[in-house]
Amino acid sequence: MKIFRRPFSKSNTVFEVKFFTVIFVLLGLVVLPNTEFTILGFLFLVVVCFCVMHIFISQLYYIILIDTTLIIQNRVYSFWRKEVRYIDIAKVRIKWHGDKSYPYMKIITRKPSGISWRYTIDLVDPQDYEAIVKDIEAKGVTVETQGIDVYARIFKDEDKSK
Repeated sequence: MKIFRRPFSKSNTVFEVKFFTVIFVLLGLVVLPNTEFTILGFLFLVVVCFCVMHIFISQLYYIILIDTTLIIQNRVYSFWRKEVRYIDIAKVRIKWHGDKSYPYMKIITRKPSGISWRYTIDLVDPQDYEAIVKDIEAKGVTVETQGIDVYARIFKDEDKSK
């Protein structure tokens, strides 16, 4: 079994959560004292905050490779996972679309289930993508990649500069 996971502190989502929290607090400090406080307004802010935090949490996936199964698991919601046996997989796509996005993985099975989800895998170390692709291909599964080599190179350069 191989687990490809990095800590929260090294993920890109952590920066976004910090940024969102600071903006939310600053807006709250500016807006709330100048308006009449209502429970409905407070509930609205809580719902908006919950929705945005849920979007951030939905990016926190990592990959587990077992002898017979590929697992994509969410780090926060441990029940949120996708398990697919290698013999059922037709193709795996791992793509990165540029600076403002995160890599994602899409698993296409031989028996279409109607919906094929894309999982944002922000909790995988960029240097691990080469090993992930090799391990999945070793199981006889076709892997399509796009932009992952550039993504790994960018983070390799950032680590060298630190």
